[in-house]
Amino acid sequence: MQLQGFLGSVNVYNKFIDSYAKIREPLNQLLKKDKQWHWTAECQEAFELIKNKLVTKPVLQLYDPKLPLHVFCDASQVAIGAVLKQLDSSGNLHPVSYPSRTLRSYEKKNCITELECLAIVDALDKFYYYLHGKRFIIHTDHAALVWLKNVKEFKGKIVSLDFKIKHVRL
Repeated sequence: MQLQGFLGSVNVYNKFIDSYAKIREPLNQLLKKDKQWHWTAECQEAFELIKNKLVTKPVLQLYDPKLPLHVFCDASQVAIGAVLKQLDSSGNLHPVSYPSRTLRSYEKKNCITELECLAIVDALDKFYYYLHGKRFIIHTDHAALVWLKNVKEFKGKIVSLDFKIKHVRL
């Protein structure tokens, strides 16, 4: 269910969103087993408010060239996406940018390892101007990609980047 996926991905930032549980309550009602699905104006308002909160302070932060960078990447059979994050003074990771895109028809034929790799390559391309000349960490939930930095055949901009890949549960 798309709503469940959306709410799951937003939960990472709930500690930065005032009254988050109250805001998302109309959406929670839609996830109850015996409840008939009915998207109301209240649900739409909650959805829009959560999206707005994700792109404003204190969730979304301005890029600071002095702070370390973390790139979180993920893929599905439908889309790829990434989040560029930096630590705040309290040690919390805050997003700086959220690029994503739907897969092209020919990309949908790839296996999940290839899609996860594509998500990383796409993120490195989109974040290149933030990342170039800095050491950073790529976080992926796909353990098979930890070897990526050892690939010798990379060409172009990615070769010039100084990164470490870390396997994490996203």
